[in-house]
Amino acid sequence: MRFRNLISKKMDQNENILTIYPTVMAQVGNEGGSNQLNHNQDLSKSDTFRYYIFNNLNNFLPLLIAVVAVVLQFFVFKAVFPYANFIPDSYAYVDAARLNTPINWYPIGYSKFLRLFSVFSRSDTALVAFQYFFLEFSLLFFVSSIWYIFRPGKLVKYILLSIVVFNPIFLLLGNYVTSDAIFTALSIVWLTQLLWIIYSPRPVFIFIQVAILLILFTVRYNALFYPIVSSFAFILSPDRIWRKILGITISIVVVGAFVWQTSSLYLTASGTRQFSPFSGWQLANNALNVYKYTYKENFTRVPRNFLALDSMVREHYDTIKSISKAILQSPNAFYMWSPASPLLKYQKAYFKNDSTTDYFLQWAKMGPLYSDYGSWLIRTNPGSFAKRYLLPNAVSYLTPPAEFLGLYNERQDTVGELMSSWFAYKSNHIKAASKDIGFPSVYGPIGAVSNLAFFFGVIGFAMVKGFKGNSKAFLRSVLLVAGIWIIGAAFSIFSSPVVLRYQTFTIIYSLTFSILIIEYIYRSDRVKSF
Repeated sequence: MRFRNLISKKMDQNENILTIYPTVMAQVGNEGGSNQLNHNQDLSKSDTFRYYIFNNLNNFLPLLIAVVAVVLQFFVFKAVFPYANFIPDSYAYVDAARLNTPINWYPIGYSKFLRLFSVFSRSDTALVAFQYFFLEFSLLFFVSSIWYIFRPGKLVKYILLSIVVFNPIFLLLGNYVTSDAIFTALSIVWLTQLLWIIYSPRPVFIFIQVAILLILFTVRYNALFYPIVSSFAFILSPDRIWRKILGITISIVVVGAFVWQTSSLYLTASGTRQFSPFSGWQLANNALNVYKYTYKENFTRVPRNFLALDSMVREHYDTIKSISKAILQSPNAFYMWSPASPLLKYQKAYFKNDSTTDYFLQWAKMGPLYSDYGSWLIRTNPGSFAKRYLLPNAVSYLTPPAEFLGLYNERQDTVGELMSSWFAYKSNHIKAASKDIGFPSVYGPIGAVSNLAFFFGVIGFAMVKGFKGNSKAFLRSVLLVAGIWIIGAAFSIFSSPVVLRYQTFTIIYSLTFSILIIEYIYRSDRVKSF
């Protein structure tokens, strides 16, 4: 009876059940309950995030041990893989950094970062260290914020901490000369900031969130749906109405200004206003992954502006047996980069008599045409596109393939002149303990578990009436993360072939909140049993 009364009293005070359960249990089990309550009231006077982390040994010590473990793991990893890891994307990023171009094949943010970092160091070890530690400290900020806002039990606290500290995938991400580690780290900081906006909104958080959002936009196009999520977070926030409107407005204006400025650069360079030629190539690539199954049955009249391109595509399909079947079985980026791609062949033919336009501008100028062509193909074969592309990609979203994370330098012993020059290598030969990295393959099943656990966890949360409970901060946070999960899944499945390095952020937040929801449900059942 004492337990039930205390729970009811705490719930009436609008406290989070994730917070009140340990407190009530301590009071029930403590003969000097009133003294314990007074002690808790004294602590609440200094219950700031800084105090919670640095003045509470139960929180500070595990985090300190985590930092030491992160550093030690890095040195062990670099003993096994002394050089950075490179994939084709790496060369595009470094070349743009070398030339200091305002636009590139990929978003320009990571190339600008590489150029800025080179002012201080050309060491690939220094770069990898920065990327890895930035990612890990972002994760520690995320976990410690989860601790403070939701006050999970000790077991859950240590499980969450272990996930971000003793996780070798972060070492692999940090070791790549790509935007993956930086984008994942910034996404984690962005999500953490949104949780703070929901929990304890402050005016400064608006500008911090907008700044992070802008940087994310310059690093990877996966951030295209982030402003929608940010707006949702402001709506869920208990802040004043005018601050919500201000946060949403500034986010839209700043991101819109960046999109306009980028599209203006492409207008000057290619003659067409477009935010990214990459999206046009990607859309055509996605459509061609499906068109190969239906082109002989497609009797729709081909628009005049697509006739030459479509003819070349059909010719390609008629000779497709000469190409590896493994490449063509599932959604992939074959049609964007392979010399055998009809998209690249058409580009070459289109600019056959043009010796003045450089290759990048040729590529950029094809973006609008390929966007229109890809859209037309999808509209004329929506059922086939859903079956042949969206469905397999949805499976990949649940169990993302390792892709490049399973290889070191694409199993090569050398790097190109661009890399050896940029990082001041003594030669173009690099070494590693192994060219094949097996363990990333286990993250496919882990991704499936985290996604399914989150999906069914939210259903379970609703079944225990969590959406009607008094834990407002947790309720709003679950709604926010569910929004990210739904919108992110739709965006990822439609936009490009899904691979593990793109889904690390999703696995982190879905697994984290799955664990928190399970704890919430468990504690709710414990409360009901008394």
